[in-house]
Amino acid sequence: MKLKRGLMIIGALAALAGCVLLEPWQVTYLRTAENRATQQEVKEKLGAPLRVTRSEGDGTEWYYEFFDYDPGDRIHPGVSWCDQYWLSFDDRALLRRWQHKETRETTRIPCSLL
Repeated sequence: MKLKRGLMIIGALAALAGCVLLEPWQVTYLRTAENRATQQEVKEKLGAPLRVTRSEGDGTEWYYEFFDYDPGDRIHPGVSWCDQYWLSFDDRALLRRWQHKETRETTRIPCSLL
């Protein structure tokens, strides 16, 4: 009985670890950076944003796209990955909110067309 319970716990931990491994590294970073990281720190980690706009007050909104393509093989079609991020910074340049949208398609299409 103890062996069965131990195996169930190991299985549950392995499943949880698998979920974390499937998460984009940007999501993992942004979870820890929210309400803590400055614009400079975010830029060092994610690179320069594709678009920057002013928000209400003195804050700014940053937009990122991360695109990848797996060409597949003779059996499996290729898949495009597009991860879009919208980051909101306050007037002190601190990251306050962020949103993530992920899109997967079986064609090689840039993020802007998905």
